Amino acid sequence: MPGMSDGLRVLHLADTHIGAGLVARPRRAVPRRGDDLVASYRAALASASREGVDLVIHAGDLFDNTAPGSGALGVAAEPLRALASAGVPVVIVPGNHERSAVAESLLLSHENIHVLAEPRTVRLELGGVRVAVAGFPCVRRGAEQGFPGALESTGWRRVAADVRILAVHQTFAGAAVGPTGFRFRPGRDVVFPGAVPAEFDYVAAGHVHRHQVLRSAEDDGVPIVYAGSTDRVSFAEVDEPKGCVLVTFRGCGVEHRFVEHAVRPMSTWPVDVSELGRDEIVARLEKIVRSLPGRAVAQVRLAGRVVAGVLRGLRLADRLRALRPDVLLRVVYRGVDLSGERRSRAVSGRPAAVFACVPGPAVAQWCVAVERLGELPRVRGVYALHDRAGRLLYVGKACDVRSRVRTHLRGGNGANYYRGWGQQVAQVAVRSAASDLEALLIEAELIRRLQPTFNRQLRRGKSYCYLAEDGWAHRQLGVFQRVAPTGAFGPYRSDWQAEQVAVAAAQHFRLALCDAQEEGAEQMPLLGGAAGSRLCARYYAGECAGPCAGRIGADEYAVAAERRAALLSGMDDASLRALETELELTPRGVLERVPADWRRWEAQTLRAAFDQAVETRMAAELLYGLVLLPGDGAEARTAQMLPGGVRFGAVGSDIRDARRMLRAARQVVPRRRPVPPPPIPAGILDALYIAVRELRRGADEYGLISARELAQLKPRELRARALGRGERVREGG
Repeated sequence: MPGMSDGLRVLHLADTHIGAGLVARPRRAVPRRGDDLVASYRAALASASREGVDLVIHAGDLFDNTAPGSGALGVAAEPLRALASAGVPVVIVPGNHERSAVAESLLLSHENIHVLAEPRTVRLELGGVRVAVAGFPCVRRGAEQGFPGALESTGWRRVAADVRILAVHQTFAGAAVGPTGFRFRPGRDVVFPGAVPAEFDYVAAGHVHRHQVLRSAEDDGVPIVYAGSTDRVSFAEVDEPKGCVLVTFRGCGVEHRFVEHAVRPMSTWPVDVSELGRDEIVARLEKIVRSLPGRAVAQVRLAGRVVAGVLRGLRLADRLRALRPDVLLRVVYRGVDLSGERRSRAVSGRPAAVFACVPGPAVAQWCVAVERLGELPRVRGVYALHDRAGRLLYVGKACDVRSRVRTHLRGGNGANYYRGWGQQVAQVAVRSAASDLEALLIEAELIRRLQPTFNRQLRRGKSYCYLAEDGWAHRQLGVFQRVAPTGAFGPYRSDWQAEQVAVAAAQHFRLALCDAQEEGAEQMPLLGGAAGSRLCARYYAGECAGPCAGRIGADEYAVAAERRAALLSGMDDASLRALETELELTPRGVLERVPADWRRWEAQTLRAAFDQAVETRMAAELLYGLVLLPGDGAEARTAQMLPGGVRFGAVGSDIRDARRMLRAARQVVPRRRPVPPPPIPAGILDALYIAVRELRRGADEYGLISARELAQLKPRELRARALGRGERVREGG
């Protein structure tokens, strides 16, 4: 490898998230996390000048979102332009926070700044060394399958080079994250390290915020190096050092060294406020805040049961910030049960009875105190954690319940969200499960019914929303909360996601996106046209067919609206596949009707919406159906998916069991289902999605009897299918 006398030196950084917490016009001179992120970003880039590097690579998430403000653009571009003007090339890969498209800005326009907005390979001559940097925007969905194609699209094989570097913003299997050291395993959105060709000398990776080194093969393969984030972005990174990586290429190979810089100390403080008065709560928190080191970032998590009114008017956050203005402090009340004002459904004085709200066949159950965790068996099942008062704190599932519970209660080594639970959890209740799907459905049902304090997932029912035509003149879509009209699309997890889908669909099919009150006037500025035409910027950009001005016939416009309906309902994605193919074949730099980054966003948004709609249609087919699960011994277990929740049962060799189950299952199936069917109730959606994914993953292990089949099924057939036997079995009675 030809090279410079001291070797080729490259600075590798990633995940700077400029713009997060950055206030454009601050009203008060107080410390903010946005300023910390900028300072850490500058500290990392200062290493480039100090170390005399020849190349800088930013491996994704330069910005925290797709539309950074002018302030974020300015602070991000200034040091990069300074390096580029000094003759140091800069290569930037778009990350997932940027939606795989770094915001276009004149501030980043420089001959030495290369933004890999499309898969390509940048070839550089650095001191007589031919350097090829291949890269592509973050593959946000289906990375396991999409990674090889994206890599080949860079054309790296056709570029002659002495040093080959791959710059990516992806998750590789084996990468560790969080205080517990969780490691990603191969999966749909995880790339296997062996997918990196051996011809590369170094992989500059971003996306995982902890600095670490992986290998593309077991026997000293290509180093896959995560620089990590330049600052602690979340409390899951409490103890992680932050900085960048200095890479040196010499004739004998490649060396990489982590260059750490100082960041604010970060800590989490759980406080149990049960049975404490106002003065005691204030005193305890003030003691904690006084003990914090200078310029700390701290989070105080309150938990426990308090009498109504104890916390009212305390203004704890303001009081504590006034005590230590140098500290960035947040007070979290999520774990507090205000029992005097509202009695939580998660409060139960009998931990052993927590599973009684999910009736089903008799199975093994245990309830032990935390001092006796060794008595818990190593079984697959669902567990519930309670405090001393019997309040339900958390519900989870695991293949090895004992190990998982010990992980939660490991104290300082536990994940941030559970830190301090060793002081709060007093009892653990466990219910065994014969399969993963059974455990997942029981977990989802318990969370839906009881709303445990510390469960964050599977509680999205209240935030689900829908899109539907709202009677506007040109069939625009409106957002409906929770209850959706017939013919609605969705559900979507938030208003923001629903609005994004509506905008992308309008752009894709050139449909109107005007305000309902005065179409074309409020949202879109008028740009001329014939008198009274009311044409707006979207029409002249080719994003709207102009129905308000009669530029498209009613029948043709109706066809476009029906095609939108077919896409958003998961029925037909032909037009979307055509767009995806066009984006793959369009040469970079070709002028298009809509800028390339917007078209990529359009394709990605609609692909996610279509895939979710397909899954929702499959979920609707499961409703009222009977899912057949493995059981223990000579019985099989079942789960019937109902609008009001999941009903569990069991089928044994006795034919009377099958008769009773079949009779009960048929009674809840409506005789006539409306066409089109109404939207699925939000409360059961998570359980249905879980069932769909598991059935697709373990088709040989599980079975399904649809609601239509139930009407014609015989008890003997149900018994045979449930038990998985083709021969006759002994009838009971």
